[in-house]
Amino acid sequence: QDPKIAAPRIRKYIEWRASNSYGLDHPIREISIETAGIREQIATGKCYILTNKDKQGRPVCVVHVRRHDPAAQSKDELTRFGVYILETAEKMLEGTADPEKEKLLIIFDLGSVAMSNIDYAAAKRIIYMLTYFYPERMGATLLLSAPTLFSVAWPVIRPWLHPNTQEKIHFVKPDQLSRFIDPQAMPAIWGGEDTTEYFKDD
Repeated sequence: QDPKIAAPRIRKYIEWRASNSYGLDHPIREISIETAGIREQIATGKCYILTNKDKQGRPVCVVHVRRHDPAAQSKDELTRFGVYILETAEKMLEGTADPEKEKLLIIFDLGSVAMSNIDYAAAKRIIYMLTYFYPERMGATLLLSAPTLFSVAWPVIRPWLHPNTQEKIHFVKPDQLSRFIDPQAMPAIWGGEDTTEYFKDD
């Protein structure tokens, strides 16, 4: 990356991590499971990190969109949770010379989603955060089991993504997940062998 471009981005990243944004009374870099609202967000089962990594050795973040109620928390609370998930995933990175192992696989499970679950304001903020503060972390994003109604939301969300990011996004069905995750590492809800109880289903 061009040093003239990278240096300002690094400064902005450091300043962001040192700031008390998103309603915090401490720096963003100190967000933990004890931060206000984090435990409540975890309890919804809307987002978690798989125990196992994908075929390329990347941590896997899963988001069950149908379990998200935009009215149940503030945008700041949801952003704090997003930072917590991303920071937790980063701690799983191996620090190897393989650049692919320094990235994340993100799965948005859109099965049974309703328009009431789509949170445009939160999506825009998370996209901004990924773009400017975690720019090299997204290896791929899978949009799993997208229903027909998502065709209404996608044209709104897609322009917010950088063209390079758009190329990393794939619409997939459950039987295509094996291209990315071994059966032993795949959650049982998608036909895999991982029986970890990541959340209690409704």
